[in-house]
Amino acid sequence: MTTRYASDFGAFEISPIPGQPQIAHCHGFFVIPEARGRGIGTQLKEKQMELLFDELFDYATCTVDAGNAVQKHVLEKAGWRCLAVFDNRRTGGQTELWGWAVGGE
Repeated sequence: MTTRYASDFGAFEISPIPGQPQIAHCHGFFVIPEARGRGIGTQLKEKQMELLFDELFDYATCTVDAGNAVQKHVLEKAGWRCLAVFDNRRTGGQTELWGWAVGGE
């Protein structure tokens, strides 16, 4: 079951991976343009990580466009790690797969 979280400034979704319910895939993460540059992304990522812990996930993943330096900074600051980089045949660019051991360092 997908969990959706929204605030006045942004939103995200968390979905368990089919067949691996202890692993979540995080997606739909965004901050509205008017709120960018004010730390809202970091706050939303912290909320997302709290929910992952509370919902008893052991590991979480997400994908990021390789050119999205702001989102990658938010992930790095929160302790997530880039696991893989691959060519995205749909966009013609590159996509990165990131992961985080829930509750880990």
